[in-house]
Amino acid sequence: GLFVLCGMTLWQLFADALQAPMRMVSQSASMLTKVQFPREALIIAAAGDVLFAFMIRLALLIPCLIWVRVPITWTIFFVPVGVFALVVLGITLGLLLTPLAILYQDVSQGLPFLASLWMFVTPVLYSADRSGAGSVFIKLNPVTALLDTTRAWLLAQPPEWIWEFILIFAIAA
Repeated sequence: GLFVLCGMTLWQLFADALQAPMRMVSQSASMLTKVQFPREALIIAAAGDVLFAFMIRLALLIPCLIWVRVPITWTIFFVPVGVFALVVLGITLGLLLTPLAILYQDVSQGLPFLASLWMFVTPVLYSADRSGAGSVFIKLNPVTALLDTTRAWLLAQPPEWIWEFILIFAIAA
């Protein structure tokens, strides 16, 4: 149960970050054309919104971690790195999709549906297996390494995807 709850919390963080750039650009469309300001401020504001929503979810997750008596180890200090990596990957992919969303409204309307389908090929509800029928999708999915490693750090387990985590985070940044 806690495994799935942590996975869902981290997935929602990524999904929020993925949709944040499009949401901020569409909400600020009139301001973008009339006011001169640094456009990066929209992305920083979007990241702030995503992190604020995550903090609320985390405040609900922490009592569950305490209730189940998950040990607090030194890996807990890496959790913010994993959270930041998920936000960076989500915002990066969202920024790549934003020009398409401006041109075609279907992109921003269909993204939540695609994100929910994407969740099922990401080890959110199940553990990541490097061998087996679906392992190709799991290995090619950039969210797998970030989400699974962050969840392992949060649950005081050894991470299995650390090198993939480092590579994907570096590329996204």
